[in-house]
Amino acid sequence: LVPTLVVTNSADLQKTMQKLYGYPQLVMDRLAAARAEHVASCRRAIDAGVTICTGTDNLPSDPVGGTWSTTREVELLVDAGMTPLEAIKAGTYNSAKLCGIEKVTGSLYEGLEADFLVVDGKPDVEIQDLRNMRMVCRGSRTAWSEIDGCRYHAPYSDTESILGQLRAW
Repeated sequence: LVPTLVVTNSADLQKTMQKLYGYPQLVMDRLAAARAEHVASCRRAIDAGVTICTGTDNLPSDPVGGTWSTTREVELLVDAGMTPLEAIKAGTYNSAKLCGIEKVTGSLYEGLEADFLVVDGKPDVEIQDLRNMRMVCRGSRTAWSEIDGCRYHAPYSDTESILGQLRAW
């Protein structure tokens, strides 16, 4: 299941959808009305042991709720009843498996792509620590870094493409 909770749980995203795409107020009202049941149905799926993955109906790197869309989606999975580590797995291994690429990426094992984030904090304990991104590596290469002594910013289009792909997990 890919619940896309960010769609009904992000007022700033809804305002953007309305402004950029001309969504009528009726659509915004329906999203707001669906919010509680959307979260409740996700909670029932979690409680039933359904495999949960992450995804959104917008670009994974779109700004939502003071962070990126996929990061916010993972936070909302915790709000719906997953542990932080379960939500991280939903955004990594489970999503890679859903796409049929779990033998390429989605976890850190010898022989797989070394795609990972470095963050300040312990997101497996406090999921909001995912907001403290310090480095992005894809295929064992630094794609972006704010770590002193290791600062790197790929050209804009490469960075946005790589960050967007990584946030999609």
